[in-house]
Amino acid sequence: MLIGKIEQEISKLIARLSDIISSSKKPLIVFKGVDRMLLEEYQAQYFCQGMDTFPIDKADFNECSRRILGKATNILELTEPFYWMFFEEFLLVKDTLDLFFDLHIITNNLYNGFYPVDNHLSDPKSSYQEIFLEDDQSINNNTSSENILNIYGGMTYSAATDSYYVRPHEYESNSARYHDLFDFGNYDKAQV
Repeated sequence: MLIGKIEQEISKLIARLSDIISSSKKPLIVFKGVDRMLLEEYQAQYFCQGMDTFPIDKADFNECSRRILGKATNILELTEPFYWMFFEEFLLVKDTLDLFFDLHIITNNLYNGFYPVDNHLSDPKSSYQEIFLEDDQSINNNTSSENILNIYGGMTYSAATDSYYVRPHEYESNSARYHDLFDFGNYDKAQV
């Protein structure tokens, strides 16, 4: 039931955004804390399609950044009315995309800054133990650890849900517009 509700909210949000977008730039919607599986309906608009950006710890960030920027610079060839990507992908080239796109950062406000890992890491348990539980001197300086630390500022484990949660690094921009995924003002308290 919750997954269905989230999918409804994503559809309503995209419809709401299409009403308020009034820019000469093509809109780029950046999802922060949203499960990849919930956006399958919008695969045609997925900006990083086929770029192998996930799992984060296995991605080649230099190649991913190069491909994202290459696609952005060919903006005239982009035919969809809007595009979207995940916040993790956005962080790779954050200071450049606002030159090409009208940025809308959507935060999953069901969570308080830590979001479910879902399938963004290949082995969340090992990443948590090796990177976030160890002291700074013992962190392996390998590509996997560097990738994770470049994207996430923290990670935690919940025994209650047997799940791992990550906190992406923050990004502030004067040109981006920020939106919450859920508009709790429109809900009857009995619905939540």
